[in-house]
Amino acid sequence: MKPVVFLPGLSYRSTMWDGVKKLLSPAIYAPYALDFPEYGSRYKDKQLSLQTYAHYVQDVVHEQNIRTPMILVGQSLGGLVALHYAHMYPHRVASLVLTSTPLPKHPHKLNMLYRAGLAVGTRYKKADYLVKKGVKLMSYQNIIKRTRFGYISTADFLKYNSLHAVCSCYRDIFTYDMSDLVRGVTTKTTLLYGTRDTVLHKFRAMDLYPLLKHAHVRAVDATHSVPIDTPHEVVRAIYDAD
Repeated sequence: MKPVVFLPGLSYRSTMWDGVKKLLSPAIYAPYALDFPEYGSRYKDKQLSLQTYAHYVQDVVHEQNIRTPMILVGQSLGGLVALHYAHMYPHRVASLVLTSTPLPKHPHKLNMLYRAGLAVGTRYKKADYLVKKGVKLMSYQNIIKRTRFGYISTADFLKYNSLHAVCSCYRDIFTYDMSDLVRGVTTKTTLLYGTRDTVLHKFRAMDLYPLLKHAHVRAVDATHSVPIDTPHEVVRAIYDAD
């Protein structure tokens, strides 16, 4: 069977791929859905970052004896990690399927609200409790689904990560230029973007496409949570990438 490895986005878990896995043919594909350690935590004497996440993926591939080359599927942050992995281990990736994945490109002009939020989140531990309480309250209101934070309820935002980890990750994404790395990725790639994705609306959602040598892009009727909203589109992309 052909191995398919799934990487979640920030504050998502491996369960976000359940709908996709159910639609994959069990006679053809062997799915493996990974969870990431908390961003910025210690991992083999290194701070976890976008780069060291790729090393973590390779460790899991080795530990679970996952056969390569594999189809690597990533959501948002998981897509960025997948690109790092494909750049580091090109012979181990048959194809890439990236959903809701932005292009980190420095300098990124953040407004004052984002700058203030990231500063508070990365510096003050007590802010974690207050923000989590606020997010929990907001996620029960329908109006939140009509804002850029509408993915909170499906992503379990901040449920599995501290505010410091989330803000540190956002800070790195907003200030790290991946352009040269992406240009070096030669793996066949499919990009899926949701037409109702308000999260990526202002964050260079389509800048990834022209930098990849062998890529095509597809718009789907979904929010930022493409694998949850339209699992059949992800399965279609996997079949096409095979």
